[in-house]
Amino acid sequence: FMGTNFPARLHDLLDKPFFDFLANSVWSNHTTNISNVITWLPHGRSWIVLDENKLIETVATTHFNISNYKSFVRQVNGWG
Repeated sequence: FMGTNFPARLHDLLDKPFFDFLANSVWSNHTTNISNVITWLPHGRSWIVLDENKLIETVATTHFNISNYKSFVRQVNGWG
């Protein structure tokens, strides 16, 4: 994810299946599947956060350097 902007990292995160998602990352120590935390909606035009706390605990802190949900939302809104 280094060197890419926030929307690109978010898109990569949403598009990678659980086992492809950085095997050496924090996910290797958790049984939570990424699609139980954040996932595309069925029509594929937008996504939804299903578990705000897990998102911050497992993804946002390691891949976006964000430590609270409001900051994550601010980044999303900042990129349109």
